[in-house]
Amino acid sequence: MPKISNVVVCQKSDNGNYDVTATPPEFVKSKFALFLKAYPKHDWDRDNTMAAVGILPGQFHRWLKKYPELKKRLEICEEGIKDWGERRLREFMGMNNKVGMVATLFFLKSKCQDRGYVEQIQFQGTVENKYPKEMLDAVANAAKYGNSRPMINVTPDSKRLIEGNE
Repeated sequence: MPKISNVVVCQKSDNGNYDVTATPPEFVKSKFALFLKAYPKHDWDRDNTMAAVGILPGQFHRWLKKYPELKKRLEICEEGIKDWGERRLREFMGMNNKVGMVATLFFLKSKCQDRGYVEQIQFQGTVENKYPKEMLDAVANAAKYGNSRPMINVTPDSKRLIEGNE
């Protein structure tokens, strides 16, 4: 039988140890419920929602860290923004609005990777490097810095550093 106090529930597990699960007090639950209700109304912006509800950012993050139950509720609520993004993409597709589609796809690729909106480059085969590493480095340096840095003259016979333009 679990031992219950006002903040902590201790449950004895099969191995004889006690598992401690922190449950949030009623004040925290009510404030967090207000946050979850106002979150979509503030365009899913945590900072604006916290300010509107009267929760300090540090306190909010401590609650999420201390009470996993609240973190799960927040994750469930944030599924709404993912649904909104998908709806918005369908609307832009219907309007043939390419700029809106690109912006929405960017949003989906950053926020909805768990739903498959990822950009993956798949390569099959092997890559053979015909050029030595020094030559590739010299080309990269020339492209990046131009002639303002010392260049490496790389030929099959010699590899030496040339200062300036000779």
